[in-house]
Amino acid sequence: MNTDFTKSYEQAMKQTQAQFEKFLPQFQKSFEDMAVEGKANMDAFVKAGEIAQAGTKSLTDELTKLQKAAMEQTVANAKALMGIKNVQEAIELESGYVRKSFDNWVADSNKVAELSMKIATDVSKPIQARATAAAETVKKTVAA
Repeated sequence: MNTDFTKSYEQAMKQTQAQFEKFLPQFQKSFEDMAVEGKANMDAFVKAGEIAQAGTKSLTDELTKLQKAAMEQTVANAKALMGIKNVQEAIELESGYVRKSFDNWVADSNKVAELSMKIATDVSKPIQARATAAAETVKKTVAA
């Protein structure tokens, strides 16, 4: 009986070793693929961060430009107010200033919104590309 047990044990060990040797390359490839995917994902997040940083700078530059224009308009209005001759002239001047300020505010808000949407879209592109690539990898793996 001891011989039968030994033979069974040896046979089981050989089968286990054969299975291990058969699947080891697949496991190694899977881990290598995971490392490659992980690096690609990290690269996508770094790229998205770089795009966000550049976008934030362009948004800040645009806001600074708009604020400068608004201040220049305010100073010009203040100078014009100093030269008024009567109340009617002051009312007309202020009405024009308020109307122009509101129109500029609407236009500037649209510019900022459009720029913000462009930045958000650009930031999401590298991450979206990685999500698409990951979905394709899963699809291929499941199909195989």
